[in-house]
Amino acid sequence: MTAYSALAPEIRLLLAGMVFLSSLGELALCLYRALCTEKWKRCIFPIVIYLCLLGFLSVAIGARVPQEAPLHPIRLPWLCFPFLAVSVAVHSILFLQKEYRQSREQITSNSVREAIDRLDSGICFADENDRLILINRTMNRLGFTVTGRYPQTLSEMTSALERAENGISRVEGMPALYRFPDGKVWKFHLSAIEDAALKGFTQMTAQDMTELQEVNENLERENAAIRESIIKMRGMIGRMSDLAREQETLNLKMKIHNDIGASLISLSELGSGGTDRDAETQIAILERALAYFSSTHAAASEEQDELITFAARCGVELSFTGQLPGREPMKGLAAAAVRECVTNCVRHAGGNRVEIKTTESGSADTVTITNNGKPPAAPITEGGGLSALRQKVEAAGGTMHIAHAPRFALTLTLTKGKDAL
Repeated sequence: MTAYSALAPEIRLLLAGMVFLSSLGELALCLYRALCTEKWKRCIFPIVIYLCLLGFLSVAIGARVPQEAPLHPIRLPWLCFPFLAVSVAVHSILFLQKEYRQSREQITSNSVREAIDRLDSGICFADENDRLILINRTMNRLGFTVTGRYPQTLSEMTSALERAENGISRVEGMPALYRFPDGKVWKFHLSAIEDAALKGFTQMTAQDMTELQEVNENLERENAAIRESIIKMRGMIGRMSDLAREQETLNLKMKIHNDIGASLISLSELGSGGTDRDAETQIAILERALAYFSSTHAAASEEQDELITFAARCGVELSFTGQLPGREPMKGLAAAAVRECVTNCVRHAGGNRVEIKTTESGSADTVTITNNGKPPAAPITEGGGLSALRQKVEAAGGTMHIAHAPRFALTLTLTKGKDAL
């Protein structure tokens, strides 16, 4: 096989250049281990290979061939040079790839520094002398916006945030939130490092709260709209209750008018001898009708289905435990109390269910009325409806008790044997 020394000078120079270029791979491997992975001990082998290759090339190119040196590089077959170049290049490439994979999987100071720099949140650390010793790119950018220059101490950042200058403003009601000129909202937090080895060191973090703040603002607007709608609905329900009460009053007036008119006509015919209707029955009807105008009698007596219909118009469900008293005046008093409680449940308690419990003993009837609305915050001050109801109950010889805790409860008690109001 042709020796290297027998080749033309240009060919020899080309083969030597191939070996030199492959040696640069070993130099790159050495530098990567030293600078990127900080594995200084593992730099020895590639640097030795690099130096050996340089020495080999210097001898092969510039030295004379002594007669007694049969293994001199110039006497080697020319194929040794490309084989050596390819082997060194393959070695350098394989180990560079291996080192790169290992560096991606291992945690080093460089990887930590790079990860901190890539954070979307800002972070910086200050030593016991208030000097910033580590600050990532995001915090550095925020610090430049806050102070107008790249900060050197932590107090520069905190003082500038307190002043809220350079187009920065605090978010109302949130002292730790700041709105920047680009519209983003950042939350800054300052805390001391608790590690004993880092005593005196302080860290400041900045978190992007833009999306969360926008969601909160949207929720506030929606809640305000809902509160306004609730106020309007309560007003409508109150007007519906008034309308229902007016309709009940009108029906009551019509019933009184019809009862009185029919009774008077019947009594007139009876007096003229034109009819044989029972005079006692007509007089009882007339007395019952006239009782509506007396302050000592209940306003009216209603059946449970009439109360259910009235409550449904107000948007309230009635629940009965036991039957309403079947005798007057307790029957009328209980009906009047149910109507008043339904109205108050809608207006004041915001409820939609009223419960009526009736118990009978040998000497008295008791009716207790509660609702599922908001419990009163203080003892109830009786208004026009409750005051009128109390007067009627006490005029009938009964008692009325109103409880506000743990929830609203109105209790009527009337001793049996009492006559009409």
